[in-house]
Amino acid sequence: MSGPFSEKFFIDFPFFYFSCLIIFNSRYLPEEEIANLFSQIVLPLQLVHSRQILHRDLKTQNIFLTKTQDHVKIGDFGISKILSSKSKAYSVVGTPCYISPELCEGKPYNQKSDVWALGCVLYEMCTLK
Repeated sequence: MSGPFSEKFFIDFPFFYFSCLIIFNSRYLPEEEIANLFSQIVLPLQLVHSRQILHRDLKTQNIFLTKTQDHVKIGDFGISKILSSKSKAYSVVGTPCYISPELCEGKPYNQKSDVWALGCVLYEMCTLK
């Protein structure tokens, strides 16, 4: 594999001092703010998926915000998986409340399982549940 994910590990230290998306559980967000934050999650995830990488543990606790709560980073790629083209993963991993129906049924899965978890994140952002 070539590109920014090939044999490189980096940590963006300034974000360690900030909070995860779950802090919004105390207040409803305006629709524009949800759209802004959500787009900052979707676009990097699209890049990751284009490189055949599954995150496999997307949840609000793995989405980090700056102190001003206007910039987002996706974290914790500890159980991510690189797929060969058009292949699927089989192992059941991730946080139970965010796992897709395929995972629940023990079926093979792909990037669509991350998109399911992303939908759960969006639901949490909108409803605070």
